[in-house]
Amino acid sequence: MEIGRIEKRSGAGKRPGVGSAKVRRDAAKIVLQDRDYEILLWLNEMGPQDAVIVGLHFFCSRGDALSVARVETASRRLRELSAAGFTQGFRIELKRQNVYRATSRAAGVLQAHYPMHRQLKAQTAIGLTTFEHNVQVAWTRVALERRGDATRHE
Repeated sequence: MEIGRIEKRSGAGKRPGVGSAKVRRDAAKIVLQDRDYEILLWLNEMGPQDAVIVGLHFFCSRGDALSVARVETASRRLRELSAAGFTQGFRIELKRQNVYRATSRAAGVLQAHYPMHRQLKAQTAIGLTTFEHNVQVAWTRVALERRGDATRHE
């Protein structure tokens, strides 16, 4: 079962939000931090993920528990990366969750930042079974890293 092709949408139909114009205006000014490169590489490797797993993996130290504040921080950064064109957020209605994927712009930036990685390519279609598998692999990877049984790679 394929969820659908990921396509760029025009501005029509987007919900206006408080400060949304400011986010778009400042999008070109985003400065990628080391953690942003790690997030983009991880999304490129692991496939689309939600802010909960990104928050746990990148915004909590190994001994910390996941908090609402960490998830909100991850959500905000993913939205900023999305406004700058590095991630694309979409909603899986069946699961009632918002997820983010790395875009082709992110793959290009990652290729320049990590020249040893040769297989950087943005996903263009997401299958539900593939998505479910990717989520389970991501949670397993995070659990192993938090226990100290695996490490992040460069």
